[in-house]
Amino acid sequence: MTELVSIIMPCYNCEQTIEDTLKSIYEKNFTDFYLYCINDGSTDKTANILESYAKNKPNIVIHHKQN
Repeated sequence: MTELVSIIMPCYNCEQTIEDTLKSIYEKNFTDFYLYCINDGSTDKTANILESYAKNKPNIVIHHKQN
């Protein structure tokens, strides 16, 4: 039985670093995980980048909320 890992990543106006962060997570040697991205009302392109990345990654769950 494998254990499923949950990664919770708060995101707020991080368009400059979010892609590198996502790539880093997916370069790890484990595959059984869910990545929960909590977009806390970003006013830059963070939400768009998250949504774009999630199209190809079924284990990303994105929550958008007001800051």
